[in-house]
Amino acid sequence: MLAACGSNNSKDSSKVERGESAQILVVDAGVKTDVPECDQAIDKYLRCLDSMPPDHREQMKARFLEQAASWRAAAAQLTDKREMAASCKAQEALMRKATEAAGCRW
Repeated sequence: MLAACGSNNSKDSSKVERGESAQILVVDAGVKTDVPECDQAIDKYLRCLDSMPPDHREQMKARFLEQAASWRAAAAQLTDKREMAASCKAQEALMRKATEAAGCRW
């Protein structure tokens, strides 16, 4: 289900189910939102960044982790997370479009 750019993450092995792998990346980054759509978008973007040239990766990752942290903070304040889920799906589509030019295939 998580068709991302690929990963250099050593925890992403054939022994780990894709859903479990997604949670590992999101938890490792410290930005788990408990909104599945948001956690999946975060995971996909982090995997995409792993496949980019290092000179682009670190700056983009730092900016994105700030955004993901704001998603986490927002999600913690909500009781009904449906609107947040829809927002994360929309953001994922925008991120996908923006990173395809940099060589990322989702």
